[in-house]
Amino acid sequence: MSKSTQLKRKKLDRVSNEYESDGETFHRPNKSIRSNSLRLGNDLESNEDGEDSGIYLLIQFIYKPDQFYIVPDKTVTLNQNDSSLGFVKNYLKLYKVKIIKKGTQKFVMRKAERFKFNLSLKTSDENETENQLNRRC
Repeated sequence: MSKSTQLKRKKLDRVSNEYESDGETFHRPNKSIRSNSLRLGNDLESNEDGEDSGIYLLIQFIYKPDQFYIVPDKTVTLNQNDSSLGFVKNYLKLYKVKIIKKGTQKFVMRKAERFKFNLSLKTSDENETENQLNRRC
């Protein structure tokens, strides 16, 4: 015998109204409507909260063009007119961002390494030209 306790269940009897209108009898449904709506609500919450979509974005803040970040897709709100721009909400502040790449985390990490390398080349070239200009003067 199993160690779990047995539950007593009430039998669902067909209930008819006290009165009969036009010879029709009304019956109680087998399942309650409320339990179905609760089950649907729980399914929706579990998909939104627990599961991660697996899509990440490589973003660059407009006010800090020398810095970039990798963030999940759900933290960025896309601009309706231009999909390469968006907003990130952080501590009740909205920041404008430029979306560089979109994809899986592994793909975005590889693109971030390339972007970091290219960004360092641009800054080193700019520094060299500034140094050359300063030497001439």
